[in-house]
Amino acid sequence: MNGRPWSPDDTATIRRMAGSGASDAEIARHMGRDVKLVGRKRREIGVERGISEAMLRMLRRVNARRTVARNEMTEPHRGGFPNITKEANDGRC
Repeated sequence: MNGRPWSPDDTATIRRMAGSGASDAEIARHMGRDVKLVGRKRREIGVERGISEAMLRMLRRVNARRTVARNEMTEPHRGGFPNITKEANDGRC
């Protein structure tokens, strides 16, 4: 094994930080270890990946945009649904 071994405190830190939503990168930075090693150890001890605050903000923005787009597609226009007929399109369909 190269590098320093994982101590019980290191394992506890990974469990605590990932459980509170920290990403592997945040945990690695806090512990002074490589991100890949932290991810490997986290999977080894059976802990789910945390999501950073920045990622949560981005996901909330994406979901909000999807909701707005979905509502725009399903809600009628202000005057009701648009009148789409051959006459309204000058015979073009």
